[in-house]
Amino acid sequence: MSLLVTLEGKPSLVVPKLKQVKRISTLSKPFPDTVYVPFTDEEHLQLLQEWFSSLIANWQLWIPFQFLNFYFVPQKLQVLAANFVALAWNVILSYKAHKKVIAE
Repeated sequence: MSLLVTLEGKPSLVVPKLKQVKRISTLSKPFPDTVYVPFTDEEHLQLLQEWFSSLIANWQLWIPFQFLNFYFVPQKLQVLAANFVALAWNVILSYKAHKKVIAE
């Protein structure tokens, strides 16, 4: 697994930044300054602990909400309703992302 990082600027300015980052590979054609950085052990552990529960929570929230949204909410208010729920969902995801990781 890796994290996508984009470094902008001239190659002479990017190379010193790359020396600070543990690099796996560089994409040269579509995104010339993009580097894949591996997850740290803590990030990998957090992903393993939180991903599936977040996915299930996502399905439990969005599938019923969108059904009710399209069925009951007037068309011109559907985007507004979805934005309010998206705001709440982003707060939940932010909370999950910043919880302390429990080492097993």
